[in-house]
Amino acid sequence: MAQHRAQAWPWTSAAAPTLTVVNDYRFLSSFTVEQVMKDTDIPAQGPAIAGAVDLATAVDMLIEHPVYAVTRGDERIGRVDRSCINSLPFRCWIFGILTAVEMGLKNRHLVGEFWRTHIGAERLEKARALKQERNRRGQDVNTVECLQFGDLARLHLQQDSVRWFDFASKRRAKSTFRQIELLRNNVAHAQDLGDDDWPLLATIAQALPRIVTSD
Repeated sequence: MAQHRAQAWPWTSAAAPTLTVVNDYRFLSSFTVEQVMKDTDIPAQGPAIAGAVDLATAVDMLIEHPVYAVTRGDERIGRVDRSCINSLPFRCWIFGILTAVEMGLKNRHLVGEFWRTHIGAERLEKARALKQERNRRGQDVNTVECLQFGDLARLHLQQDSVRWFDFASKRRAKSTFRQIELLRNNVAHAQDLGDDDWPLLATIAQALPRIVTSD
């Protein structure tokens, strides 16, 4: 059985991104174990987890043990294991927390015109084209809001935002952002998630309250 360990999240609580959307954490913490559980092969013995437990907590627990019986009161009503990561509610929750990370990057200040000169002409043109289309649809957005996740990550690295996010090194920052981007793409394109995705998912889940806390 593969071992899953969550690495220390690279943002300190003081440096964590904040979102402008109110109640993000309330929404993301509303996803519970009972929503993703299976109702077959329920363990009669062994560790159990309450169905009302939120998924962020459940992810951390599933790092420690691969399968739990799900309880409601004194009754064992289901089973949750790591394969539940591919259930629709679980995937919706994952996409939500990844969106929270991306919103955090967008809310972080990109110094002056720095980003325009470092993004590259092709990527800038794509962002401008998307902005123009969204403006045409009546959406009031700026060009930064139309940058892709990979663009935002690279810009923050080039701008030396590692000091804001408290990464140990730029290499660590680059690796983490790349893992997040790959996980985001896999979720968005309905690719199966597996053992390799758990360490990063657990890391993000542990930091979720800090990531989405509004000022």
